[in-house]
Amino acid sequence: MKKVSIIIPVFNAEKFLERCIHSCLSQTLDEVEIILIDDCSTDSSQALMKKFALKYPEKIKILFQKENQKQGTARNAGLDIANGEYVLFVDSDDWIEKQSCEKLYYEAENTLADIVCGNYDLVYTDGRCELVDVYCNAKDELGNMTKLKREKLLRQPGYFWCKLYRKEFLNSNAGKPIRFPEKMLYEDSAFHTLATLASKKTVKIDYTFYHYFQNDCSTVHRIEAQLDKVKVADFLIQIAREKFYLEYKDIILYKAAILCGAALLYGCIPLFECQKEKSLMALSQIRKNTRILRGGEYYGDLTSDMVKNLELNYKLPRIFILKLTAKKYIQHHIPKR
Repeated sequence: MKKVSIIIPVFNAEKFLERCIHSCLSQTLDEVEIILIDDCSTDSSQALMKKFALKYPEKIKILFQKENQKQGTARNAGLDIANGEYVLFVDSDDWIEKQSCEKLYYEAENTLADIVCGNYDLVYTDGRCELVDVYCNAKDELGNMTKLKREKLLRQPGYFWCKLYRKEFLNSNAGKPIRFPEKMLYEDSAFHTLATLASKKTVKIDYTFYHYFQNDCSTVHRIEAQLDKVKVADFLIQIAREKFYLEYKDIILYKAAILCGAALLYGCIPLFECQKEKSLMALSQIRKNTRILRGGEYYGDLTSDMVKNLELNYKLPRIFILKLTAKKYIQHHIPKR
């Protein structure tokens, strides 16, 4: 068994893939495997994957999806064949520091944590970097988890890509394995929510190891992709109805509400004039979701002046407008990528 499996979904990443793979190959920890899953790339990504797999057969596994099914499906395929005690997810346009696996692995082993997180930085195309101190306002909520601590963590900005996960914890979870919703973007929001709720112990190291590239060509930068947030919200709403997650219903609905608000601001409104039919379909689903979301304990925390602004500036029917969060709040919680 390997110590860490690094899972990398790949789609048309020829410009960045070598940088990503080299950073994973340079890890100081022994017994690290790299799993590359191609999601039907049309550029030279597949050729690059094969080249690296031939050169490092003991370190690299490659998979090829038969059809494009988006990152969640690719990551799940990687999880299914992962041979590591722990898994780390890295996007193909990002890269990690060479001591990443070593520091995260030994912290997990020493603390018996299910999740170990670190810091990351946002790297922009113009060379600027912006450090993100993960859970900087919730450090007291880390350690052995309770219901209250889990809910407080989920009300903080938190992302799945700067974390090491114990694979046994993801696969067991009392018979409810934690996986990504498939065939939709922003699937990581749902995975992060479910993993946070299931973790018995979450810890953090003060180490910036993940470099998150703000790629303007990323699939999730397309405005149409923002509408997938409604699909992820639907997924979370269905999860909230399950008996297994009943005690966390309110916080799950809170996360779904944030996603609906982000879809509204970044997708429905910008597309309303040029792709009215798509926007109205998404707005119709948001409207249905509103009836459910209003019942959540945390829903009142999301109210703002956004409703009036949308009615005045975009002439959208009030029935389609959720009382969610201000744009500033959504930008803080849901990156556009």
